[in-house]
Amino acid sequence: MTFPRIAIACVLLAAILPLSGFRKASYKTADEIMGELKTRQAVNSEVDLIKMVIVDEGGNTQVREMLSAVKPDKDGNLRYLIRFLAPDDISGVALLTKEKGGDESEQYFYLPALGQARQITGSQKNTPFMGSDFTFDDLRKENTNEFQYYRLLDEELEGREVYVIMSAPANVDIKNRQDYASRLLYIDKEDYNILRVEFYAEGEREPYKTFNGYDYNSSEVDGMTERPRRATMNNHLNNTTSIMTVLKARLNKDVPEEVFTVESLQTQDASNEALLEILDEPHTDDSNKS
Repeated sequence: MTFPRIAIACVLLAAILPLSGFRKASYKTADEIMGELKTRQAVNSEVDLIKMVIVDEGGNTQVREMLSAVKPDKDGNLRYLIRFLAPDDISGVALLTKEKGGDESEQYFYLPALGQARQITGSQKNTPFMGSDFTFDDLRKENTNEFQYYRLLDEELEGREVYVIMSAPANVDIKNRQDYASRLLYIDKEDYNILRVEFYAEGEREPYKTFNGYDYNSSEVDGMTERPRRATMNNHLNNTTSIMTVLKARLNKDVPEEVFTVESLQTQDASNEALLEILDEPHTDDSNKS
């Protein structure tokens, strides 16, 4: 019995390949990439002092300063607090976000002039936050339970090899509250830092909004190798830009639980003092470790 030549060639190739320099490449799925990103960004707590600059179409600017705090609850669900310190006319304005597990979350917005916090629901979450190009939802960390991810062809961005991940809302409820139909995430292959996010409306081929993250390895920001020191959000429809710069940050510090209560939004002095004291603590060499 004789074998066809092609069969003989296949047998020889199978025998030779293990002896050569070829190895089976490990292909990471979109979910695996996003899981690695989430793991690397995980911390026990984070406190930041941030400067926000809003640039309108005519080049006019508004400068704001705010405190930001993040900490998971006992079940691992993240809580976020953002409170403005300056200028005086918006001092005390605050946003509290509480993840409830899965794709559920609660958000509360506090205006000192009203004297009480009001809950943000549904499509209100995709409205501009305090006149900036960031929405209420943009100010949260990526919740992988809320989206479906698809890996596209890898690319190069500003000299870095990047994964390109398409993200779409996982269900109708989330889709109805977003101001976009899909996003493209550009993730550094080496460090898993998000370098760019493009936001697309339904049926459009060009993004209407683009996020860029910079200075991930800044020595000025408490070991924040997995966090950008500077981030920009460009709204291409309005020709406006919002820039966030981290002035100071501390990770894995003991942030009081009461900071993340709705009641604390109205009693801001104690919360502000606690967070500012944390920011004055010395740097921690392993502050980016969870």
